[in-house]
Amino acid sequence: MDPDRPLSRMTALFLHDGGPAMAVRALKYQNKRALAPPMGRLLFARALHAHLDDETKRWDIDLVVPVPLHGKRLRKRGFNQVSVLLKAFEVEAGLDVCHRLLRRRRATTPQAGLTRKARLKNMKGAFELRPGREVKGQRILLVDDVFTTGSTLMACATVLKKHGAAEVSALVFARRDRGAA
Repeated sequence: MDPDRPLSRMTALFLHDGGPAMAVRALKYQNKRALAPPMGRLLFARALHAHLDDETKRWDIDLVVPVPLHGKRLRKRGFNQVSVLLKAFEVEAGLDVCHRLLRRRRATTPQAGLTRKARLKNMKGAFELRPGREVKGQRILLVDDVFTTGSTLMACATVLKKHGAAEVSALVFARRDRGAA
């Protein structure tokens, strides 16, 4: 296990600009949950392309895991935007979506507006595997809405690899353009 590379790969559906950015903001901050089914189906279609072997028709993942919110933020928002996006994975493919595999140990400052260094520090030690859960030998697909610096996904992947996950890959709805500041 390479601790500097806990994620084997990261797949993004869109760049985080224009319509995709507006859709994420509307779902996340304006409670526009009607956007979740079409957004989730798009994510699922991308997962099919990236993680289903055309010849064998078998998934190269065992578990799908949303990045968790801290309990305080979950209560305030009323839902985890990533969990609602994953309904299509459960309905369309019958994949095992583990909504309660990871736990955010402590409340963190919202990542928006933080520098890369501050984001990494903010996420250090923020996640843990829930007691009684096992991931040894599992191929896990972590899902989040937005990838900016990767600090959140890396923090989650590090925990999963530490507990024996065979492979951790990531799928996000949108990613920031690395050329953008």
